Amino acid sequence: MNNSENPLILGLTEEQSKAVTWPGKGRLRIAAGAGSGKTEVLTRRIAGLLDSGIRADELVAITYTQKAAAEMKARLVERRKLDPALLRDMEVSTFHAFLSRVLRQDPFGAGLDRSDTVIAENNRQLIMRELVDKFAEMFGERIIDSPQGLGANVAMKLINEFPAALGKVRRYLLKPGDFYQLAKNLIAARSVEAATLEKNCLEWLFHFYNCYLEELKRRGLLDFDEILIRSRDLIKDMRKAGSLPDHRVFLIDEFQDNNPDQLDIVNLFCRDRESHITVVGDEKQSIYRFQGANIETFRNFDSDQDIILSDNFRSYREILTLADKFLELGGNTGRMSAPQTAQRGVSPRKHPVNCLLHPQDASDSEVCAELAEMICNMAGSGMRITDRKAGIDRALRYGDIAIIVSSISNLPRQFEDALAIRQIPYIMSGGFSFYARSEIEEILAFLRLLVQPEDDHAVIKILSGPLYGLNDNQLAEFAMAGRNEKTALLPHLLAQTPELLPLRARQLRELFVLLKERATRPGLLDLCHFILEQAGFYEYAAAQSSELKRRRMENNLAKFLGIVRNFEQNGIFTSLRDFLSYIERILTSDIDEDEAGLGLEEGDALKIMTIHKSKGLEFPVVICPFLKRRHYRATTRIYFDREYGLMVNDPSQPGRKGAPPILEKYLDEDRQASEDEDRRKLYVAFTRAEDILIVTGSEELSLPPEKENSPAEPLHEVRRLIEENPELGLCNALPEWRCLLDHWLAYGRNEVEAVAVEASPPPDPGELESSIRHISAFLSQIPTTRIQESSSQEIFSLQDIRLFKTCPRRYLFTSRHVTSFHERQPSFYGTLGTLVHECIRLYHAQGGHLSENPDLDRNRVLGILDTLIPCYGEAGREAAIIARGIVLTYTASPLGKSEPWQIEAEVNVKFEGNGRPFFVRGFADRVDRSDNEVSIIDFKTRKYSAEAHAGYSDQLALYRIAASRGVLGELGCLSFSRSFIAYLTYDDVKVVEIEPDLPSFEADIEATVAAIRNETVWRPVSGSACEDCGFSVLCHGAFSGT
Repeated sequence: MNNSENPLILGLTEEQSKAVTWPGKGRLRIAAGAGSGKTEVLTRRIAGLLDSGIRADELVAITYTQKAAAEMKARLVERRKLDPALLRDMEVSTFHAFLSRVLRQDPFGAGLDRSDTVIAENNRQLIMRELVDKFAEMFGERIIDSPQGLGANVAMKLINEFPAALGKVRRYLLKPGDFYQLAKNLIAARSVEAATLEKNCLEWLFHFYNCYLEELKRRGLLDFDEILIRSRDLIKDMRKAGSLPDHRVFLIDEFQDNNPDQLDIVNLFCRDRESHITVVGDEKQSIYRFQGANIETFRNFDSDQDIILSDNFRSYREILTLADKFLELGGNTGRMSAPQTAQRGVSPRKHPVNCLLHPQDASDSEVCAELAEMICNMAGSGMRITDRKAGIDRALRYGDIAIIVSSISNLPRQFEDALAIRQIPYIMSGGFSFYARSEIEEILAFLRLLVQPEDDHAVIKILSGPLYGLNDNQLAEFAMAGRNEKTALLPHLLAQTPELLPLRARQLRELFVLLKERATRPGLLDLCHFILEQAGFYEYAAAQSSELKRRRMENNLAKFLGIVRNFEQNGIFTSLRDFLSYIERILTSDIDEDEAGLGLEEGDALKIMTIHKSKGLEFPVVICPFLKRRHYRATTRIYFDREYGLMVNDPSQPGRKGAPPILEKYLDEDRQASEDEDRRKLYVAFTRAEDILIVTGSEELSLPPEKENSPAEPLHEVRRLIEENPELGLCNALPEWRCLLDHWLAYGRNEVEAVAVEASPPPDPGELESSIRHISAFLSQIPTTRIQESSSQEIFSLQDIRLFKTCPRRYLFTSRHVTSFHERQPSFYGTLGTLVHECIRLYHAQGGHLSENPDLDRNRVLGILDTLIPCYGEAGREAAIIARGIVLTYTASPLGKSEPWQIEAEVNVKFEGNGRPFFVRGFADRVDRSDNEVSIIDFKTRKYSAEAHAGYSDQLALYRIAASRGVLGELGCLSFSRSFIAYLTYDDVKVVEIEPDLPSFEADIEATVAAIRNETVWRPVSGSACEDCGFSVLCHGAFSGT
């Protein structure tokens, strides 16, 4: 078939046709600029290669994201009419996903266990942070004071940078030995001898690298770098054995964001056999240096043919001209970079490019209000745009406008308020930290208080937040009223008589007492549900006058519960303390967590996003607000580069006085590369615009730099380009947007489509009553009601097991987090046990067992108890006298004087469950270890009786199984375990051994969980079990016939 008749090139330009039809051999490089139709070209090329006789299992199409892979598959089926069955044989995926499947085909050769799991970058960072603490604990003395020591002043500063340094090392796919040898050789080759600190740092970073790999292996995990390293090694082995996979034709999209090591892996598949590689990229859009991308990979690609797609089908000429000229000002555009031709031509409306400036003294609130007003008026004006996908003219909507910034932190907080006031719906991507939202901060404050009652910051956060709303004067008055400066705010609050407290503070006081009792029960997710319900989070969200704020807040609360649920399901240690440690590691690791969205259709909401999130997208209107140059900062102390090796700047020296001379050269190159990329980022932002581009910022930043050799602000460069090329648009004061809008509307208007965000209707009281009365009948009439199966591991507590045996229906309601109709008041003995347990925990945590002074011991433990008693309200005060006697007796006993190995040790024991594994969770009060013997001790605040003693067998059985599997004890070591009950009374501590029946316990657990999974009716029981059940009102109808 001659090309003129080839359906694959219909409607394409000459360059596009050439890119589609180039033969499937050799190496082809396609430079595809913004809006050049590269995805269409790539999918047509895939179809053409398949038509030429290349088999689907020989072809691999690599995309940068899973979303892009899905879009490419859809285009191949919908537009190119590719048989979907071919996609099962052909690889269309990200690089890591493709190599993961290669590894799974030969896990033995790759040194993998089939159960190994790939972890996301966020989880990798958390593991690194945990490892820093373990590493410092394991090698602390040697790191500080040994021939290879780093010194007391700088050791921890450098160790804290090991995770980031190791990340740079692994981007080059260097194994520990390869890294060590390369770094050592480069240090030896320097003209100036390296400092001792630098050499020692190399030794410890090498150790840290090995520890990290051991930690991944212990957890059965792989990070993305490990996938690449093992894939490279496996493919090398396959080449030697002559058993390479059939993959020999590669098409790689977004190649400018790859690196030489990834290309080397592709070359391993292709070398010395008939093969083909097509790479598609754009040097002007290379913006992922922070992920290891190297623009030189694209520039230096050894190609047999280069094709440049210089036509742009997205933007009007004025927008492209500004973007290209702005990029050219940087000077380093590359030889494959060329100005684009706008196929849409000149804009039909005046001033498609605008630089709007605000005075330096304008407040953030004023500027944000002006911007929001402009957006509101644009979307409500009926301004005509051409919907290029639908092929029609229509009115501009909020969803057609994008706010694009280098970092969301560049947007003042007042911007969201300005949008909310005007009821402008928006979707934020790459946005303010989810954990910085007020509602999430307050939930975490409640959880922290349950673990650390002396956390004054948490108390202030709650009382001054929107739920309680105390102003500064009320807080000061409450805090100063008869309070000793050494007394924390919460104990002070709990000790006050109710009449002396503001109403809201009284409510917090009462709620905290409830929460302390609730926190003693297993189940973090249950506790979080309880906090949201009892503290009034849902009511506060529902009361928002802005429907958009209400929806966003409710979705954030739901997302938080989802995070807790995932934490419980996927973690080995899932107590409240573990969860708070997990959150703390997230907050200190600078891990981004986007907040929940509004749940709106994409076209209904303004888009607010970072430049990286905008890559590959396009919008009729793009606004780049608060434009400002990002200053280069080199604040780390450890650097690594394959050319320069390891470089360490001594933290004990100011600035860079402790750095090797070679570091200055490296930083100069890094600074230039960073500044070049910042310019490319703005090019990417500008070229997202189809019809209108608006750049805003401070008037002062639009002026030339004061010093001749100082770098210019990007806002100044944009202003200068527009003033030198007035056909592009206008530079004006921000409030002049009103005149601009009139100019834009002169092109035409269309009828505005009203998109209302409807509030959820309130529940009908009659319907609610009917639902309550008939819920029992409903459950019994639908025999298929089951606990939904989940791909995540199920976790049960011993309390869950007992509850199901007592009443299946009560278990169902509890597991589904249905709010009970009344809360059972904590019993005297329940409060007593909780008080004693927590007091003992804090006593040991503060090192009370180390003291040899009885008077000091007595004062310490009674001080702890006095702090705790108010937390439990009236029940705490009633139990105080007995609790005092018990804790004093305990501290004087051998147990109280000896150091526990663990206190309140959580155990999660895995059971196989006939092929559907599950965990059973429990908490051991105390674990002691001596050599290989583990003693598990559970506390009971009652006198010993043989009958009661036998009843504790199941609880101790779980702990014994945990010890036998290394969950309690040292992992990988055979431990002999014994179990005891310590009966704590006012005048005695009696420790009695108990020998549980482990096989019977395991069989009972397996049978009960199987019954839970198979249950369909969830029948209630009657009798004494209903007396304290908050759900009994729902079961009366069911009892009538039993």
